[in-house]
Amino acid sequence: MRVFQQNWEACIFAQKCDDSAAMNASGYDAACDALHRKTFAPLGLYFKNERVAAGLTYRQIADYISRDTALYLRWEEGSSLPNPADYQKCRDFFNRSGGDFLRREYEDLRREYEDLRRPFSIYDTRMKGDIWEYNCVVGYDGKHPCEKPLSIMQHIVGTSTKIDQLVLDPFAGSGATGVACAKLGRRFIGIECHEPYFDIACRRIEAAYRQRDLFVEQPAADPEDARVADLFEEPTE
Repeated sequence: MRVFQQNWEACIFAQKCDDSAAMNASGYDAACDALHRKTFAPLGLYFKNERVAAGLTYRQIADYISRDTALYLRWEEGSSLPNPADYQKCRDFFNRSGGDFLRREYEDLRREYEDLRRPFSIYDTRMKGDIWEYNCVVGYDGKHPCEKPLSIMQHIVGTSTKIDQLVLDPFAGSGATGVACAKLGRRFIGIECHEPYFDIACRRIEAAYRQRDLFVEQPAADPEDARVADLFEEPTE
C-alpha cells in the first residue's frame, strides 16, 4: 500500500441553489421560485391582504418597526417569517386607529410556516456535522456490496422528512432505506434493477411495515438506550 486509505464515503446533501448560470438557462431556478411562491401562498396572502386592507406601504411599516423596507415583502413571498417581537409591532401599528388586522396568533403562523418548509430536523446533536461515524453492516450470505447501515438511513430519513411523507430511493439495493421509512412512519417508493436484491428488499420492507410501531417517534439521541439499540439493529438475512 503506497497511498492513504480512504476512511470515509461521501453523501451529497443538495437543495436549490440561488445563483447558477446553468440553472437560470435551464429554467430550473425560476421553476423552484414559482413552486416556493405557490407553496407559501396561504401565508403570503395573509400578510399581503392585511397590509392592503390597512392601507399601509412597505416604507411605513419599515419605519415603524425599524427594519429594511424589503422585510415585509419577504413575508408576503413566504421567504421568511417575522419574529414574535416584529409581528407584535406590526399588529400594534396596523391597529393603531382601532382596526382589527393581523388577527392570527403568532404560534399558529409559526406552525403553518414550519409545516410548509423543507424538513430538516437534527434530533441528535452529535450528528449535526458533516462527519458521521457508524459501524459497517456485518457480512452475511447475500449481503449487498454497497449496503448502508440501517442506522444511517434512519438518520437521513428522520432528519430530512416528516412523518407520512413520501421517500424515493432510485437505487434501493436490499432495502435499507425502505426499512428506515417503515420504522419512522414514512411512505416509500424503491427502484432496483437487480432482481435478487429487489426480492430481498421487498421481503425486508414488507416485514418492516407489518411490524411497525403503532406510535412512531424520531430515534432517540442516546444510542445506549435499550429502545434505540433495538431500533438500530442491523439485518441478519
